[in-house]
Amino acid sequence: MPRADQSDRNAMPLRNLLLLILAIAVSLLCYARNDRDPNSRYVASGLAAIDANALDAPPSDELFEGAMQGMVDVLHRRGDAHSLYFDAGKAGPLRNEIHQQFGGIGVRFQLKHEPPQPVIVGPIEAGTPAAKAKLALGDDILAIDERETAGLSRPEIQAMLAGDLGTRLKLKIQSDRDSKPRIVELVREMIPIDSIVGDRRDADGRWVFSLQDDPRIAQIRILSFGDRTAEEFSRLLPKLLSEGVHACVIDLRDNGGGSLSSAVGICETLLPAHCTIVETRGRGD
Repeated sequence: MPRADQSDRNAMPLRNLLLLILAIAVSLLCYARNDRDPNSRYVASGLAAIDANALDAPPSDELFEGAMQGMVDVLHRRGDAHSLYFDAGKAGPLRNEIHQQFGGIGVRFQLKHEPPQPVIVGPIEAGTPAAKAKLALGDDILAIDERETAGLSRPEIQAMLAGDLGTRLKLKIQSDRDSKPRIVELVREMIPIDSIVGDRRDADGRWVFSLQDDPRIAQIRILSFGDRTAEEFSRLLPKLLSEGVHACVIDLRDNGGGSLSSAVGICETLLPAHCTIVETRGRGD
C-alpha cells in the first residue's frame, strides 16, 4: 500500500475518536436536559448528520465553537449584554490575567518602526529570563524562533513570547550597542503580572503613585481584578499614607474586569463595615 494511503488510514481513527468524544459529551448533555427541553436532543442528531453527510466535513472543534457562539448570540438578542464565549485562544490570556501569572520571558514591548516591529520598553525585572539573557530597554526583537516579527500584530507576538514553563525560544535581537544582530536562547519561566500600577516609573523601574504636580495626590491604576489585586491594594494604601499622600484617585479606565471577589475585597478596604457591596439577581429573584 502506498505511504500516503497508510498515513490517511492512521489519521482517520483520531478524527473519528474526537468526533465520538464530542458526540458522547453532547448526547449526555442532551439526555440530561431531555425532560426539560425535548429540542436539545436534535443537537446531537445534527452533529451526527453533519459528520455523516457533509461533503467537506468541518473540524469537530469548529462545530462545537459555532454551537457555543450561536447560543450566546441568542442571549445577546434577548438582552443579555454580559455573557461571552471565549475559545481556547482567548481564554488562555484571560486566565493568565486573572491568576496574574504566565509562562514567559519578562519583557514589555511596543510596536515601533515601519513596518511595525516589537521594541523592548520599560526596565527588565531582575531574575527574569530576559534579565539573565541581558536584554535591555530599546532592543529590537527581529525574530522569534526564526520567524520575522516585522508586520506581526501585538497579540501574535505576545502569543509567540508566552508558552509553557520550561520551554525554550530563540530571539534575534538588535541592540544599539551592537553592530550586528545576535541570537539569544531563553527558557520560559513563571512571570507575575502587576494588576495595580502607578502614574509613572522611577529610574529603577519602580512604580511611582504620587502625582508629579502634586505629591499629596496618588493615582492608582487598577488594570484588572486578579487573584492578588485586593491584597496588593491593601498593602499599597498604608505605604502611600506613610509617604505623605492625602488623597487617591482610583483609575479604572480600560479595566476589563476579572475576579468579583477581588473587586469586593477592594471595596471592603474603602467602605465602612457591614455595607452592602454586591447584590445578585437570579431567576428566582
